Amino acid sequence: MYITEFFAELGTDWVHDGSPRHRWVADVLEAMPAEPHGGPAQPPESFRRLIDCLMSPADALNEGPDQPNVVRGVPPTGLVKEIRVRLCSG
Repeated sequence: MYITEFFAELGTDWVHDGSPRHRWVADVLEAMPAEPHGGPAQPPESFRRLIDCLMSPADALNEGPDQPNVVRGVPPTGLVKEIRVRLCSG
C-alpha cells in the first residue's frame, strides 16, 4: 500500500509529495493536531482514526487482542515516534 492510500483510507486529504517518507510522515503528524477539534482534551478526528488504525487488535504482537500495554508509560512523544516507525517501515 502506498502511503497516500493509507491516509486516504483514513478519510484525509494528505497526498505524499515524493519527499522522503519519514520526513513527510513527521510533517503530517505535526500538522494533524492543528486541524479543527473539540478542545485540548480531544484530538482531531483524523488523528483519532490514525491511532485507531495503528492500534488495531489485528496488528497486536506479543500480547492479547486488548493490547493492555500498548501505551502504558509511553509519553506522547514516544507515541508519535511509534506511529512514525509503523508508517515508515512498510
